[in-house]
Amino acid sequence: MPNSEQTLLYVFAFKIDGADIPQEMMDNVLECLVDQSINIPDLCTVRIADERFEFLDSSLLAAGKRLEVSAGEQGGTMTKIFDGEIVGLEVDMSAHGTPCVVVRAYNKLHRLHRGRVRKTYVDVTLSDIAQQIASRNGLSAEVESTSPVHKWIIQNNQTDFEFLVQIAFESGHEFAVDGSKLLFKKAVPSSGPTIELSWGQTLADFRPRLTAVEQVKKVTVRGWDPTRKEAILGQATSTTTHPRVGLGKDGGTYAEQAFGGQKEFSVVTAPVTTQPEADTRAKSILDEINGSFIEASGLCDGRAEIKAGGYVKITNIGQRFSGEYYVTHATHVYTAGEGYTTRFTVTGKRPSSLVALLDSTSEERHAPLGGNVVIGIVTDVRDTEQDYGHVKVKFPWLHETENSHWMRLAAPMAGPERGMYFMPEVNDEVLVAFEHGDMRRGYIIGALWNGRDKPPRPIGEVVKDGAVKKRIIKTTYGHILEFDDGSDPSGPYIHVTTRNSNQIKIDDKDNKIHAATQKGHCITIDDASNSITVKNSAGTAKVTIDCGGASMKFECTGDFVVDTKGQFKVDAAAGVQVKTPATMNLEATGTGTLKSTGPLTVQSSAILTVQGSLVKIN
Repeated sequence: MPNSEQTLLYVFAFKIDGADIPQEMMDNVLECLVDQSINIPDLCTVRIADERFEFLDSSLLAAGKRLEVSAGEQGGTMTKIFDGEIVGLEVDMSAHGTPCVVVRAYNKLHRLHRGRVRKTYVDVTLSDIAQQIASRNGLSAEVESTSPVHKWIIQNNQTDFEFLVQIAFESGHEFAVDGSKLLFKKAVPSSGPTIELSWGQTLADFRPRLTAVEQVKKVTVRGWDPTRKEAILGQATSTTTHPRVGLGKDGGTYAEQAFGGQKEFSVVTAPVTTQPEADTRAKSILDEINGSFIEASGLCDGRAEIKAGGYVKITNIGQRFSGEYYVTHATHVYTAGEGYTTRFTVTGKRPSSLVALLDSTSEERHAPLGGNVVIGIVTDVRDTEQDYGHVKVKFPWLHETENSHWMRLAAPMAGPERGMYFMPEVNDEVLVAFEHGDMRRGYIIGALWNGRDKPPRPIGEVVKDGAVKKRIIKTTYGHILEFDDGSDPSGPYIHVTTRNSNQIKIDDKDNKIHAATQKGHCITIDDASNSITVKNSAGTAKVTIDCGGASMKFECTGDFVVDTKGQFKVDAAAGVQVKTPATMNLEATGTGTLKSTGPLTVQSSAILTVQGSLVKIN
């Protein structure tokens, strides 16, 4: 049983659902631990002696009950150090001790771990998303606004907590829960009072650690802007996440002065598409790196004012490490035998707990360089060593001028001297994948349009009523092959057009084929009229073949001339008829014969003249 005469027994006070716990329960509290951290739920564990199991069966100790813990000097002002809800109970019945009830509680941030969400967010900022996450978990929100507005973001089967960690990292924010309020903010110097701790007086243990390893002065984040078809370069050169101590330098400046040369940390795997995104990500990464420049841990008598997300001022330890530190982790421990102590940790933005490491969304969580599908710009298509469609590309998100090795080209169909052979051209934007993440083994898996390189037709001509109606192939020279599935009254059809407007149209609606030259000379094969028609651009000369009646018709508004170097024969089984309203001449420079095996009539309604050097009749 705990000693009720301990003078420090009442430095901790407990409320359940807003009411003080019964005095009998309070008198049996053996231990209370409150663990606070940035970006993970606060934990509270209370051990209560329960020899008769009366507290175990009490309705007060039930999941979902609100638990508040306050601490302070006996008889003085109490400061709340925990506000959450009970999530679990445990009974400790050791062989040689008093049975204990162990109450476990988290602050309401734990709610974000319940269930996985598949949701898309359209035209929102990351702070808008934080607001929505708070709302659907029964929390109010206090958020610092972010930019830019994102066109589309997916929460891909993630818990709300995992997703909040992700967007906090991308925006350079931290988050926590205060009671029933979600806080989403940047880590900035506190405007409130700073807790002062003096070594040898109010500070029992303190271990600061300085390391220049990995420290840089500049962070760059490279990406690709598909709207403008150009590389993005985000940069960050200043940071405020290091402790404000007598050293007076950030990690990058310290390392530069110690080792010489301004080193740069480049990130090429962040999927940023706008300049603000790249700048924000660069600042967040520099803050994370610089936050590990000076780390520390300390122990003092119980100070309820020390909280994760607050500041402590350390004095009486010389100049270099004296100053203000941003607390990232604080643990308040009360035991009936040893009283109340507070331990705190300073780790910057880099996680120090196992849970935080598992939930981290730092760059190390992304696939290694080359392990993702990436953007490339074609730089060379003239592979003379291996003649089967190799190209070279540069990666604008990685470097402006460095070229890749020759890459194979994926095609919809490929085989021995057959397939679809469409090579990309220099300066085309392409999508590149890597075999097993090895950047030496790249494949071009497709080409991409962007804000500068538009498709061959506006989307309104291709999509009608939500359905794709046109498929188009257009070459650089200007040749076009168009497949229409009925997007307009003249469809469906297949249309081939050259740059000079020579064309062939296969019409599936009217079942006809029409071919025309640039000047308009054309031939039409028409099932509806059952005919084949050839005509000139002016329509003054036309040949029509009647495929149904087996007849042929020649139409001409000018002279009709048949010129042959050999014989000209007309053989008609059903007869020959030559008729003109004007003069008709039959003329031969050689022998002329007019012969009939049947009756022959020569008739004129005017004068008939038969003339020759000698006229013979019969």
